[in-house]
Amino acid sequence: MDDPKNKEELKSSKQRKVLDRMVAELGGLDSRIYYLSTVEIAQLIEAKLEADSGLNQAEQELMSGLSSRDIQILLSIHPT
Repeated sequence: MDDPKNKEELKSSKQRKVLDRMVAELGGLDSRIYYLSTVEIAQLIEAKLEADSGLNQAEQELMSGLSSRDIQILLSIHPT
């Protein structure tokens, strides 16, 4: 039987990878992003997700429903 905790951890890990890529893309557009707070970065990403995110359909489904606070939390998690 699948462990729900493992499924959630896998989903969070995948979301984090997408977020890391989005932060890198935003950083490529404006290097000042690295000096912004996590709250500000999360708001930028949330706006990008609501607009044209450039994500494929699977990534859009994975990221759908994330609030700015959810994004902030995922960005603050350090992979082990």
